[in-house]
Amino acid sequence: MSRGSLILGLLIAIGLGVLLALWPSLRAPKPAASTAPAARGSEPAQPPLLYKWKDEKGVWNYTDRPPRNTEFEVIRDTPNVTPVGTVVPEVPSSNRAPAIPPPPED
Repeated sequence: MSRGSLILGLLIAIGLGVLLALWPSLRAPKPAASTAPAARGSEPAQPPLLYKWKDEKGVWNYTDRPPRNTEFEVIRDTPNVTPVGTVVPEVPSSNRAPAIPPPPED
């Protein structure tokens, strides 16, 4: 075996050892930007406003946008709640539900 082959084998072994040592940190998930600590001197983020309202069927709904054409309650101080974008359905002007067409026949 030549001296060059021994050096090459040693370098490969060292590289694999470094890779194995760093493997857990390479595979660890990166923290999201929102979980990073706030910069010094900046104010903490305000909790989002949420809206609570009851639809015509009596079901309570919680959204991040106020509904139209219906009464709602603003919910404040919810630091442990992260809202997800919502779609607020339009409240029908009448109490009659829209007609649903029958399923197609096979």
